[in-house]
Amino acid sequence: MNSNNILKSSKGELINGNPNNARLNFSIDSREVNSHDWFIPIIGENHDSHIYLTDIANTISGTFIDERYSNKDNLIKELINLNPDLIIITVPDTILALGDIARFHRENSPNTKFIGITGSNGKTSVKELIANVLSVKYSVLKTEGNYNNHIGMPLTILRLKDEEVCVLEMGMNHMYEISYLTNIAKPNIAVITNIGTAHIGNLGSRENIFKTKIEILESNPDVLLINGEDKYLKTVKFHNIITYGTKDFCDVYTRILDNEFEVTSNNLTTIYPKTSFKADYEVINSLSAIKIGELMNMTPDEIKKGIEKPLPRDMRMEEISLPNDIIVINDAYNGSYESMVKGIEYVNKLDRKHKILVLGDMLEMGELSKEYHAKLANIINESDADLIFLLGDEVKVTYKNVNNHKKVIYNNDRNKVIDLLKKELKPNTVVYFKASRGIKLEEIIKNLWLQRANKALLLLIWIWYNI
Repeated sequence: MNSNNILKSSKGELINGNPNNARLNFSIDSREVNSHDWFIPIIGENHDSHIYLTDIANTISGTFIDERYSNKDNLIKELINLNPDLIIITVPDTILALGDIARFHRENSPNTKFIGITGSNGKTSVKELIANVLSVKYSVLKTEGNYNNHIGMPLTILRLKDEEVCVLEMGMNHMYEISYLTNIAKPNIAVITNIGTAHIGNLGSRENIFKTKIEILESNPDVLLINGEDKYLKTVKFHNIITYGTKDFCDVYTRILDNEFEVTSNNLTTIYPKTSFKADYEVINSLSAIKIGELMNMTPDEIKKGIEKPLPRDMRMEEISLPNDIIVINDAYNGSYESMVKGIEYVNKLDRKHKILVLGDMLEMGELSKEYHAKLANIINESDADLIFLLGDEVKVTYKNVNNHKKVIYNNDRNKVIDLLKKELKPNTVVYFKASRGIKLEEIIKNLWLQRANKALLLLIWIWYNI
């Protein structure tokens, strides 16, 4: 990607500077720009990063100016005064321009295989698994962090240099967002993990979520991989579908054992270790990665090597060990109903003397919030947890529907929850944290860990001074 192509693909108007053939990096964060980066200011609901352009004018090589920016003309004059060589292009919408230049870059990367992943749950895990497998044989670019939306995904594509594979996570909150992303990325291989309730408050129903997720087919990928046991996905009609799951009617299916799992594909069964997986649903997530490895001519040994690579956790089933054989599981990155159920089921299977659940609101459920928070109570009632803490407003419904024989504490005061929780941390206890990201349960985990760590440190200091 060079400056001439940026001008052409963005459909903008060159105001200043001389587009050249220098290779460019792109940034939307003024705090992270490096010398000669191309800065793209974004107008958000509460923030407009045009205001930072004068601070970085001497650092960057070029920028867009959104024609809707109220002080556009004065800003342009000031930028030219600060840096006469700065390339300035005005565009009707900087976000759409970002998508346009990413689309151009993708269309001019014919030697790269693009893989797009969407679904209500498991997108990040599947993305990581596919990248782990394919990186054994190929050079791979993948979505980093939460760069899976209409801004983050184009930025990921614009990082592409000469990698052989680009693995893209594609998220959405509203109808037609997957359509927008798909028409930029044009994936050669598409994966839909499942149809759940995440963002159902915006979309109204799982049927609408299904309609949104299958927008990924608008690019007519070479192959579509889907969970063959999902009641919505099994209705999809497409010219080349590969299904995966735990049942033998799927094209790729698994039998999960204690320390390993069997995968049958093309009438051949291969055994894989479970060393990098914590829960059975992670094994199921790996099936699409295994099949894509096969489709891309990888050997069983190469695929196995990729499956054995550890998954980055980062608040996704992330285990923290405390003294006295206490395990904290930080699964608080998000909290849809389906992921909440899977997490609680995982805790049920653990061989632990004491089990504690710390659960918070499942957000973005709209009018269906009460229904699904009441359903969550049923899952809690069936669990073998000794103690449940509930935080948030929506989980009041859950609290009212939990059976009386369960020890449940509803409290929105984080400090009180920490104090109560500390008293319950007996040897051989597991504490599982799960909620939507907005509840910020990680703050409780951090404070809990620090308090325990400080206590252990003081004990060590006392021992050292008394030797």
